[in-house]
Parts: sequence; structure tokens; C-alpha cells
Amino acid sequence: MSGQVSVAIVGRPNVGKSSLFNWLARRRLAIVDDYAGVTRDRMTTLIEVNDRHFELIDTGGMGIVDEDNLTDDVQRQIEFAIHSADVILFVVDVQTGQMPLDDEVAERLRGLGRPVLLVANKAD
Repeated sequence: MSGQVSVAIVGRPNVGKSSLFNWLARRRLAIVDDYAGVTRDRMTTLIEVNDRHFELIDTGGMGIVDEDNLTDDVQRQIEFAIHSADVILFVVDVQTGQMPLDDEVAERLRGLGRPVLLVANKAD
């Protein structure tokens, strides 16, 4: 694989996608809050690891029902990120354990034809 690689961070609401995005970016770019649905749009940044450049993409929570009627827009942004990514980081929350929405996210990611890495978050 040559050139810049695109990595999308996806998962259900409140699993720590934006916290992971900020940690990988090594700076606070995405808003992080305990309230579900704060991230509504895709956020991207370029990161460098071992002299390789990556486009890192933060997304809203899959399956969120947005109280401001932006659910369809959030889902479109997630779909765009998933289909444009070379690699997908599927984030789950180990404190709450496996939830039905995690299963729905996993099902959406099956058969994409690109690597999906499971990231167990909130293990500290």
C-alpha cells in the first residue's frame, strides 16, 4: 500500500472514539463529553507514525438518535468515512461490555473488504 492511508474510527455512541482520536493525534481536536451524540460530523487530521502519514477520521456514534433531527446526516458522514477508509478501527467499551448496538455495528462492517481492527477502550 503506497501513499497516504485513511483510518476511520467507528463504534456506537460513547465508547471513546473521540478520546482515541485525540490520543492518536496527540492533541485535543475533538470534543469529548460523557453526553452521547456530541460528535455529529466527521473530523479528520493528519498524523505521522514512523515516517508514514495517515489521515485519521473521527465519526459520530453509529445508531445514535439525534434530538436535533441530524440522525440521517450523522449516518451519512459515518458511511462516507467507512467507505473511504483503508482501515477501520471498531471501538468498543469494555466497562459496559458487549451491547446489541455493538453487534449492529459489527454487522455493518462485515464484508467491506478492508481491515477492521477491534479496539477495546476504557480498560483503565
